[in-house]
Amino acid sequence: MRSCAVCFTGHRIISANELKRLNGVLPVLVEKLYSDGYRVFCTGGAMGFDMLAGEAVLELKNSHNDVTLEIFLPCRGSSDRWPADHKKRQSSVLSQAEKVNVLSDYYYDGCMMVRNRKMVDSCGMCVSYCCRLSGGGTFGTVCYALEKGLRLINIGERTI
Repeated sequence: MRSCAVCFTGHRIISANELKRLNGVLPVLVEKLYSDGYRVFCTGGAMGFDMLAGEAVLELKNSHNDVTLEIFLPCRGSSDRWPADHKKRQSSVLSQAEKVNVLSDYYYDGCMMVRNRKMVDSCGMCVSYCCRLSGGGTFGTVCYALEKGLRLINIGERTI
């Protein structure tokens, strides 16, 4: 675990109102985390919250050259079925990251969970956008982060 590292986990589908709110909240939050001593920021590279978080970290890098963005992809080709605009957005974020971890050469049941756990295991803090209080990858990742003793900040619509 790297105590100076933060991982992000959240839902892929975000309403327009929430998207607007998150675009205001995330840059302020990552700046605060930076001022608290965090320098490594990790995302899972998926659509939705992962991309928003990655873009907020890239924005932070414009003013702080000691920030590292690390991406954890569950497998090669994980974005193959995404719409073209999402693929382009992911490609942009990946090309600007300092490190991209591809955890498997192929998709298999459970590879997303493995990715999420690797991220949590490498960080000391977890920022989540978790709105559902049961089931799903985000909720499972939040539970795992709490189990591992990570500090958690949830910026979802509901509190955990």
